[in-house]
Amino acid sequence: MSYPELQCCTMFQTSSIVANSTIRKHCIMITNDAKYGRNKHVEYYLSNSDTKVLLDDFFDENSILVPIPKSAPFVSGALWPSDEICQVLQRNGYGTSIVHLIRRKYAVKKAHLQTSANDRLKVTEHRASLELEPTLFDRSFKSIILVDDFVTQGRTSTACYHELTDVYPDVKIKLFAPVRREFGEINKVFLPKRGKIASYASGKTHTSHYVP
Repeated sequence: MSYPELQCCTMFQTSSIVANSTIRKHCIMITNDAKYGRNKHVEYYLSNSDTKVLLDDFFDENSILVPIPKSAPFVSGALWPSDEICQVLQRNGYGTSIVHLIRRKYAVKKAHLQTSANDRLKVTEHRASLELEPTLFDRSFKSIILVDDFVTQGRTSTACYHELTDVYPDVKIKLFAPVRREFGEINKVFLPKRGKIASYASGKTHTSHYVP
């Protein structure tokens, strides 16, 4: 089955290619904040005019937020960065509810331990480790917003998108992640962008980001 491109929205960018030392420090800070559920920068910049214009257009009036699972099955009391971001979004008026629709059945290799695109798990491998929770919720929602902390290749989010599309084929599904990883040199960290993730039969993906 072929799937349309997954539409996405991001706020910050990081890269390993940064000449300016101040920007390099900001990249490290944003990366660590996202990884450890510290979302003060996300919360602060949600009120920025550039962000508001982007998100007001991206989020439908009645959207539910679905956090993307971590690489291992959830343990009660453990940090779940994507869920923390969902809570920040909802506090700021984005998303009517948070629904834990997707979970990991078993652990997979963490993305940051996979140093190249060829090493990363394919979409099909991610899908095999996922299952939908039998959660009942109001079907009056207009869209599902998948929420993750980072988007690099977008394979985990694409796997979640495919799983949900098979069950809810008539629902609009998008992705929000505060941070995207760029592969070229950057000269600023805060740069809201829209984007899209294409998936292929090979299990690989291609991401592209642009300023609307």
